[in-house]
Amino acid sequence: QSYADRAAELFAQRQYELAVADCERALKLEPGRTALIALRGRCHAENGNSGAALKDFAAAIAADPASAAKYRLWRAHLHLDLDEH
Repeated sequence: QSYADRAAELFAQRQYELAVADCERALKLEPGRTALIALRGRCHAENGNSGAALKDFAAAIAADPASAAKYRLWRAHLHLDLDEH
């Protein structure tokens, strides 16, 4: 099983810190894989690390403009969550 696959499974299981670690491992092997950057951002967001999440979403948007709409949506949700607190 690849680190990327396991990261996605860990995210689904709400084990965000472990998922971040696997995203990091996978990104060392495949640095340009935008979906992993975005997944790491989602993990950070769920874990309450909004600064890291926003950084990852910005990197994903810059790296993959064709998929930017979904990354912007996740970023917007994070901003809404921050505004509620």
